[in-house]
Amino acid sequence: MDKPPVFLTLTTDFGLQDPYVGQLKGALLKGCPNATIVDLTHAIPAWDVATAAITIRTSYRFFPDGTMHLIVVDPGVGGGRRDVVLVTRGGTRLVGPDNGLLLPIPDGGTGQNAPPGVLSRSMTISAKTISAKTIP
Repeated sequence: MDKPPVFLTLTTDFGLQDPYVGQLKGALLKGCPNATIVDLTHAIPAWDVATAAITIRTSYRFFPDGTMHLIVVDPGVGGGRRDVVLVTRGGTRLVGPDNGLLLPIPDGGTGQNAPPGVLSRSMTISAKTISAKTIP
């Protein structure tokens, strides 16, 4: 039986001047070799949570249901901040730091005013935890 396609998007403030984006993609592909990775943007200004929030809010609906959107923009990166995974009614997952950047997601992509569900507020996300097992 064929596996359904796996789509991951990346939104970061990494820029493209160093190998970090490529290293992240390599780690993700190790865990989920059949993934299609889309670079939404790596040009978010450093630590600009508001710009990242606007970018993901205005972009995630253009992707198929079930897409996992990884957002790495956090002034406290490497600290003790937890990660948040929001799941829309269509199964789209938005993964980012618990720094408010996912708060502007107003609905589950349905046009309603109900918020998407919070899958977890305490899990630690790393490239090792994103694998074919965690992506539908």
